[in-house]
Amino acid sequence: MTNALLAALVLSSLLHAAWNLAARRWRHLPGFVPAACCWGWLWAVALLPLSAPHLSWTLPTLGWAGVSSVGLAIYLFCLNRAYAEGDISVAYPIIRSSPLWVSLVSVTFLGEHLSAAAWFGILLTLFGVTALPLRHFSLHEIAALWAGRRGAFLFFALGASLGTVIYTLSDNMAMVHAQGPLAGAAFSVLLFPPALLLWRWASPEAFRGIDWKRLTPPGLPCRYGALFGLCIFAAYALVVGALIFGDPGRVLAVTNLGVVLGALGGIVFFHERTGLLPRLAGLALTVAGITLLRLF
Repeated sequence: MTNALLAALVLSSLLHAAWNLAARRWRHLPGFVPAACCWGWLWAVALLPLSAPHLSWTLPTLGWAGVSSVGLAIYLFCLNRAYAEGDISVAYPIIRSSPLWVSLVSVTFLGEHLSAAAWFGILLTLFGVTALPLRHFSLHEIAALWAGRRGAFLFFALGASLGTVIYTLSDNMAMVHAQGPLAGAAFSVLLFPPALLLWRWASPEAFRGIDWKRLTPPGLPCRYGALFGLCIFAAYALVVGALIFGDPGRVLAVTNLGVVLGALGGIVFFHERTGLLPRLAGLALTVAGITLLRLF
């Protein structure tokens, strides 16, 4: 992996953690995440004259864009609900545990064979995802995980992870014939409109707080929507572009930095310290497991 590629992935991780922390910060404002995604699409459109030649504009590409849009809609809907129900320091690592589910799908349905280190990574990730929502280590706590509001919170966090699996796999297929590093930026132009329409159809109340003239919720400066929209767009475009030039396993392993930053940001900035020991242990196990999965 070149230094330039590594720098792009580190930047992507920082931007991804930043907009997720912003979604947690303004979770009380209906429409914050949809409005930021609209800004992200506008940034993608603004860059389209430069990025369009980097993407192969074929029917298969358009088909994979449709699949990615469905995955993105599921991801955004569930992410928004997860942050409304619980802490980002728990939700973010679970949402970003998608490599676990990708590996299990590949083994079960695609005949992929994993190394012993990768299987150990799956085990660590499962332990980590189980430990994250605990208040303290006990069998009773584990048995009660899916009760009440915590159950709804975990359901939506895992749903967002499923959405990530869908669009990650289809993004990979769409980039097979990409022609340059800005292909991800061009591809995102196709994704956001159908994903947002699907989300609005499934959850109209998520969009009711948007001031459509300013593309931000009332009371929030317009520049914030533009800034975090840029974070959404750039974080996505950098990772998809990196998949063209780097090994997918190592590319996605580096993005684990975002998991650490997002989870620690929740603990530091939002004082999410209930059950701190299980939370930190779960974070360490999840990151270590995903890294093993992606590197081996």
